[in-house]
Amino acid sequence: WAELSSSSMINNLIDIKVDVYPNPTSRRIHIVSELEVLDIQLYLSDGRFVFTSKGDILDIDQSGVYFIKINTEKGNLVRKIIVD
Repeated sequence: WAELSSSSMINNLIDIKVDVYPNPTSRRIHIVSELEVLDIQLYLSDGRFVFTSKGDILDIDQSGVYFIKINTEKGNLVRKIIVD
């Protein structure tokens, strides 16, 4: 959680419309934003980094609770996702 819980990370969070669907999912997550998405970082629920994706679709092979950090041209935001 070090990266996600730092004060600099919190200061970079922004309030923008981002759709993350379906959530919960069986594997594939789609991200739609009014801003350009630069990359998406996937973290386990305990904060361990899993991988970075450059696209707007995330394929997750294992079930569990995850957090995604979405980096946009204007800042970052974090969403919780559930994979069944």
